[in-house]
Order: sequence, then structure tokens, then C-alpha cells
Amino acid sequence: MATLMHLKLLFQIAQLPEMASIGLDFESNFTVITAHMNDVLTRASDQWKVKMEPRFPASSNLKKLFVYSYAIAGGKRVIEEGPIEINHTAAGSGGGTALPPQNSIVVTHRTNLSSRRTRGRVYLPPSGTTQVAENGTIQSAYRAQLQTSYNQWVEEIQNAASVPQTFTHVVASLTGGTVRKVTAREVNSRVDTQRRRLPK
Repeated sequence: MATLMHLKLLFQIAQLPEMASIGLDFESNFTVITAHMNDVLTRASDQWKVKMEPRFPASSNLKKLFVYSYAIAGGKRVIEEGPIEINHTAAGSGGGTALPPQNSIVVTHRTNLSSRRTRGRVYLPPSGTTQVAENGTIQSAYRAQLQTSYNQWVEEIQNAASVPQTFTHVVASLTGGTVRKVTAREVNSRVDTQRRRLPK
């Protein structure tokens, strides 16, 4: 039975018709069932409001979260339970003017090995303009705050199971079929640009 879980968040950025998304993988030492996934969705949504929404302007609006359990087979995720989804009703509460909607704050997920298959990254919504210098460098104070908030948010998810065991944030390589524990999460120092895609 599946011990891997994929959590995905969908964002509406400003008035764009496209949806931005981020995805995280978790591993457990128990079979992931519906009750666990419901716990994860509730905790991820509630704690996003507490930890993450104050870091983004109101134009960055988390709309929906969904999760499923899976196994890796043949270079792809084979879903075993789910997906289960919930809607999220609050927007960013950080105030200020947002960067252009195609901009993103990138967080790198590092493991104990350094290669494409053993590290991951997510593209968070754009920050406010006051958090970024003219050369595109993220202000160090904001970067530290966001990194702390993101780490706390992930840690809340890891402790969301309805059994004593916890989830572990991992990088899952579909190509290599490997799963490695994330040892560090780092907010990159420069703003990135991401092509937004219409939801399927």
C-alpha cells in the first residue's frame, strides 16, 4: 500500500485566468489512508493562513488544495487513494503592491545529495514590490522571514497525521524511483519568472 503522498496548492495570481501551483511530496512509515489526507488538507490550509498569507499581498490568492497517495511505478505516480480536495477562502494579507503576476519566489528543497534527481523546488506567488531591490535581489530580512514561515508551514503538515507517526517531507524522483528526505529549504535570493498555465 502507498506510503507516499502528494500535496498540491492552486493559486489565483491577480486577475490572470491561469492558475499557479506548487506541489510537495511526503513519505510515511504507514499506509496513507483517507483520514490522513483529510488531516493534511485541513492543516495545510489552516496553517497557510497563519504562517504564509502574511508574507504575500492580497493579489496572491490560494484557491484550492488537493492531495492523493501514490506509488512510483514505470517513471510515474500511480495514484492509490484520492485525490481529495478542499477550497481555500482567504487571500494574502501582507498588504502593499505586488510584483508582476509572472514573477515567483523560488524555494529550493535540498537533500543530502546534490543532483537534479535529489533536489526539488517550488515557485511561490510573487511578493510585494518593497521586498525586492532594483537589481531583483530579495531583501534579506524578508527572505529570512519567508524561509522561517515556509519551514514552519511544512513542519505543521508533517505532524498532521491522525496517528502517532509523522510524515517526512521528501524529494521523490519519478525517473530514478528514489525518495530522499529534505534536509534544508532555502528561499532563493533572486526573483524568478514563471509561465502561468491555464488549469486543465
